[in-house]
Amino acid sequence: MEFYNDIAGFYDQMTRFDSRINKEKFLFASFLQRYPIKTAIDLACGSGLHTIVLNKLGVTTTGIDISSEMLELARKNASQYGIHADFISQSMEELNVSQPADALLCLGNSIPHLQNESALKNVLKRAKDSIRSGGWLVLQILNYSKILEKQERIIAVHETDNKTFIRFYDFMESHLQFNILLIEKTGNNLTHTLNSTQLQPFTHNTLIKNLDQTGFTNIEIFGNLEFSAFDPTTSTNLVLIAKRP
Repeated sequence: MEFYNDIAGFYDQMTRFDSRINKEKFLFASFLQRYPIKTAIDLACGSGLHTIVLNKLGVTTTGIDISSEMLELARKNASQYGIHADFISQSMEELNVSQPADALLCLGNSIPHLQNESALKNVLKRAKDSIRSGGWLVLQILNYSKILEKQERIIAVHETDNKTFIRFYDFMESHLQFNILLIEKTGNNLTHTLNSTQLQPFTHNTLIKNLDQTGFTNIEIFGNLEFSAFDPTTSTNLVLIAKRP
């Protein structure tokens, strides 16, 4: 995806990759107590954060992403952290793995890059085929019920060194436009770049309906990966965990 190739150069700085490693490791250690998986697929893995964390915790995890620049970054990050992991170039829509895993995780608000329910259902079917019987699908996105109701434009503002990252939405008629504004200061000069892409704001009801129609069972809904209760009016995130029968 061109959007992620374009932002790969500053993605880890914007998302505070290094500072999140230990936090995510602690989070997933608790997650694995509830879902004791041994193999996993990290779909839309980006720069490899969760692929690295899961491998550090003993879960053999393969990272999959469509962006060549992000995959290159993920391989560098894995090497830096002493992790030997496979990274594969595939889009979500073309997901096709040779060996089903105990779990497939699609985290970090990747699902909204699918443009309609037909594409969503196709990816869920492919995900189901990529999980062994009795295994789990884990989806994490932002809570668009809250975002749409409150018309929340600003997602995050992060300052580091001489850079300011502002992530925000434009609300369009049929979709959201996701924007990343990077402002850089060099001496007394300010420069900026803007990268944008289209998102589909899938709500919890839409995702649950499509999970059910695709044949997933035991669908659980949470407000985060720490298993907090989900409230469509207040939760920042939406996490859905479903079983492949």
